[in-house]
Amino acid sequence: MDENNLKKSKTSRFILPMYGQPLFKNSPLDYYLINSYFDKDNHVYVVFDNINDDKLTLIIYNLTCDNNYIDSSYADDNMEVILKLKIPKEFEADFTNFKDGKFTKFSTKFKKLLEESYGRVSSRKEKDKLSGKPIIKVFDAINPTAEKYKDIANYYGVELDAIMEHGEILEPPDKEKELFKTIEELYGIKQ
Repeated sequence: MDENNLKKSKTSRFILPMYGQPLFKNSPLDYYLINSYFDKDNHVYVVFDNINDDKLTLIIYNLTCDNNYIDSSYADDNMEVILKLKIPKEFEADFTNFKDGKFTKFSTKFKKLLEESYGRVSSRKEKDKLSGKPIIKVFDAINPTAEKYKDIANYYGVELDAIMEHGEILEPPDKEKELFKTIEELYGIKQ
């Protein structure tokens, strides 16, 4: 996954647009966002650095005004702001497909939202400079081309038919990394 930011989760990249917050490199959201996660109950947690800044205040305000906002909390000695959101009803099936790595199965409405958020731009033949792995943009994941399937098959050294049969060119989110954990859980602190 590229979209110019390998440090952010797939949850940040794919799910934040559901709340009107697409993630772009060097945007205020990118600057303040630590990451986004989901839990076993299909809630989304958006974690920000707790910095006194008007741009961050506006982002948090917009998210807390969203009909899907549930709660806010602070963590890590008030260094982090955590917003808890529910998945919008209209995108619940898309969220299930997201967790299962079925990006091509997203609804037309969700694909359109992602395309409006990130554009209808393919990475074409772009490759990661370090690994040589083909870069996969959001548009590539939801609308893979025959050329992109071929690039992925070549990179992994597998038959094109195997990739085509699977139907997806992007791995599902790593649930171990994208499942929300409190600071205490991350550091193994018993409460």
